[in-house]
Amino acid sequence: MRTRAMTVALALLAGSICGCGYTTRALHRTDVRTVAVPIFESRSFRRGIEYELTRELINLIELRYPDGQIKRPTSKDLVTDVPAGTEYLQHAGGGGGYGPAIERPAAKVQEEVRNGIISLAAARDAYGVALDPDTLELLEDQTALLRSQKG
Repeated sequence: MRTRAMTVALALLAGSICGCGYTTRALHRTDVRTVAVPIFESRSFRRGIEYELTRELINLIELRYPDGQIKRPTSKDLVTDVPAGTEYLQHAGGGGGYGPAIERPAAKVQEEVRNGIISLAAARDAYGVALDPDTLELLEDQTALLRSQKG
């Protein structure tokens, strides 16, 4: 029994000395509690790009490799072969929203489907918005019917 306790104690000691690739130290200034991110101004003809740029700044995944390399994969990238000592940083903006989902303007839901933020099924099931699956055009009569059934 004493040998087993000694083995466990040595393993814990070795793990605390060598580390396991994780860090608990802050990767940001700890005296800063809130950061305001202004919406980018866009003078392009591409509608909504200022919101996309702001979202990219707020939603961030960053890998800081031991050799100094920094990679920023998207949330859909599969990252493999991450060496020990790599620091992982993730910022995620957003929240649960405000008010009942079926009160969200149908055009906003349509825009989010077009931008790949929500699926057609989520538009229908959660928001009560019917869109043509091929063109993503708003089907107003079906949307009104869905919303009247949910409300």
